[in-house]
Amino acid sequence: MLSSINKIFKNLIVSKKTVPICMPLEVTLKCKVTAGRGQARTERQYEIKSIEKLKNISLVQGSLNLIANTPIYFNESANVYRYNEHMFFEGKLNDTPVFVNRWKGAPAHIFEIFATQHLRKSLALHNGQTVNLAIPSLCLDNRRNQNIKNKLIWIIYWKFRESLFYSSKYYPYFMRTKWRARYGWRANQ
Repeated sequence: MLSSINKIFKNLIVSKKTVPICMPLEVTLKCKVTAGRGQARTERQYEIKSIEKLKNISLVQGSLNLIANTPIYFNESANVYRYNEHMFFEGKLNDTPVFVNRWKGAPAHIFEIFATQHLRKSLALHNGQTVNLAIPSLCLDNRRNQNIKNKLIWIIYWKFRESLFYSSKYYPYFMRTKWRARYGWRANQ
């Protein structure tokens, strides 16, 4: 009797190990490097110091700005660190560990990247270059990412205008106006 229970138990353990994972462990996005506004060095100082203490690392002052051609919504409860409306998630940029900053109201295709090394120098990056940003699947809000209404609204507000967040000082303001308040928030984090 005991041996048959042990066999059943062993079979259960083996079957648990061989169950295929249906979801990928990470999602890789093709993003373009772009020049930012030079504000991260001063505006994100507190967050950088807090993450450094939390992870016992030293981050470079400043950020690398990326633009994707598709919206990605984060699971806000999966962040590594949060300060006010800024949330930081772990990820990889061309296999280099990084922290991805996303804030409330950020366009869903914009990423602000912080790392322990100067990424433009160490990876020889320049504006317009395509890079791979890998984000763990657990950090993504699959419900919002798969919502057709969210995608459609993002297309209306941002498709073919993805880079305007950094290149125009008027379009981000235009996106925050009250007339788009009814649906425009769906195009943002």
